Amino acid sequence: MNSPEQGLSTSPRSVRNNAFISDVDFLMLRYWKLELALMKSTSEALDSRALVLQIRAAVSQPTQAIAMPESAVWGAYIELRRRGEPEADRRFIQALRTLHSRRSNGVAEIALNDCAPREHLESADPFLGELFKAYKKCLQRTRFAPAAKLIRDMEDQIQTA
Repeated sequence: MNSPEQGLSTSPRSVRNNAFISDVDFLMLRYWKLELALMKSTSEALDSRALVLQIRAAVSQPTQAIAMPESAVWGAYIELRRRGEPEADRRFIQALRTLHSRRSNGVAEIALNDCAPREHLESADPFLGELFKAYKKCLQRTRFAPAAKLIRDMEDQIQTA
C-alpha cells in the first residue's frame, strides 16, 4: 500500500492527475458522455412522424428555442437518417436554409446557445459532422457567408455519401 510519505496516492483524483487529465477535462468527458446518451435516448423514443414535426417546429418557431434550433434539426435528422427515411436529407438541408435565411435577415432574435457542442459525433459520416460543427461556430460568430457555404458543402457531402 502507498503511504502519503511516498507521495503516491490511490484516490481517483490523484490517478487522473498522474495520467495528466485535469479535473475540468474529466468532468467535461463525463458531461459529453451524458450528453450523447441523452440525445440517443430522447430521439430513439420518438417515431419518425414526431421527428419530422420536431424539425418543422424548430424551423417555424425558432425564436421560442432556448438553444440553437439547428441542434434540434440535427438530432432529428441523424435519427431519421439512421432509420433510412427517404426524405431526411432534403428536410435537413431545407430546414438549415430556412433557419439561415432568418438569421441572416436579422428579423428575429434566434438563440445562439450551443447546449450540445459534441452532437456532431452522432453522425455516421464524420466529415458531415465536422461540417455541421463548423456551421454552428460560424453562426455563433455571426459569419453568415461562410455558414451559407458550409450548408452547400453539407448538401454536397450528403449527395456523395
